[in-house]
Amino acid sequence: RLDHTEELTTGITYSNLSSSAVVTPHTFLFAYYDENGKSYIAANNSTTVSIWDEVTIKFSQIDDSGLKGNFSGTGKSYDSSSGQNILTGSVQITDGEFYVPRNNE
Repeated sequence: RLDHTEELTTGITYSNLSSSAVVTPHTFLFAYYDENGKSYIAANNSTTVSIWDEVTIKFSQIDDSGLKGNFSGTGKSYDSSSGQNILTGSVQITDGEFYVPRNNE
């Protein structure tokens, strides 16, 4: 959430998968939409469901005007309508960039 960035720091790599090289927040949700509007997601894996590949995000700017940084990793799309997670697609992103302005009104 853009109104609660106190726990985020520039220059640190955040990831949905734990390792000694990254910080893994309690909640991590990444979504990417392709040109057709199809969504690809990555999130924290649970102890019972491990279906997500790694996505990393590194902030270069966190201030009153917005958040800026880089991201990379694999987003996946699943159909869960049958009660099982069926992979319907994935997208590999390298060297992604973002800027999210804040609406400080």
